[in-house]
Amino acid sequence: ITDYYFKNNIKNNNEIFFSQRYIAKVCNKAQSTIMPYLNGLVLLGFYKKRHLDNEDYTKNGQLIYEIVPINEELLIQANKIAEILIINKTTMSKINEKNISKILGQDVANKIFLDNKAQGGDDNE
Repeated sequence: ITDYYFKNNIKNNNEIFFSQRYIAKVCNKAQSTIMPYLNGLVLLGFYKKRHLDNEDYTKNGQLIYEIVPINEELLIQANKIAEILIINKTTMSKINEKNISKILGQDVANKIFLDNKAQGGDDNE
């Protein structure tokens, strides 16, 4: 994806802003198809995500994704998580809050599936 939407309230250069609908459109897929992949990358530790600080955007459930620098520690941790997912026969379509909380615990699920229903967003829960 070469076209990111940058906003003034991004905190550092590793953060990118895009709507989930935008990513789905660029990939020519449904948002419900794209979200498990984005959440999978967050789960493995390659991205962190948070709500935008700007109230105008937060009410729509839009998120900031921070690209995490890849290092050996990250790859080792991602591999451990991937092994757990494989052991539990978790496919991409099964990366949702219910399954991840059952496999890795609610604390991990809360970091991946941000509670944005109050703001009207959809985080594939």
